[in-house]
Amino acid sequence: YIGLGLFAGTLSGIFGIGGGALVLLGLAAFYGVPVVEGLAIALALNVTNALAGVVQHTGKGRVLWQELKVLIPAAIIGVAIGANLAHELPADVMRVVFGGFFIFMGMMLARKGWTAAKEKKTAASHKIIEYLYHSYFDPYYKKLNGPCPRLE
Repeated sequence: YIGLGLFAGTLSGIFGIGGGALVLLGLAAFYGVPVVEGLAIALALNVTNALAGVVQHTGKGRVLWQELKVLIPAAIIGVAIGANLAHELPADVMRVVFGGFFIFMGMMLARKGWTAAKEKKTAASHKIIEYLYHSYFDPYYKKLNGPCPRLE
């Protein structure tokens, strides 16, 4: 569990994503913990990770306080609705919904990154994204093009 916590906390600090969600994903995928039973752990980790992150970002002047005034009340209502739904859905459905959500969000983020790299036409980042994209979908791409390019 320590490795999973370090991994999730590090990614949470880097990307601003909920470390609790990553831990929940890890608990479900690697330890067979039902998603519903891991929710309380995920929420507790989200609170601690979020507070640590907000402290760090506040010091650098990066917190958008006006946006938070709207987002926090809406999120509290959403959490209440989601927590009730989570206890009503069967465990297998929860796994599909949870995994599907991460797949969908990952695809959306990758698409935005790909589009941004194309628009900026930054040679190095575009080459890396192109390499990762093609090497995932084409098993022969790596053999034909060699190792992944590096940012210089």
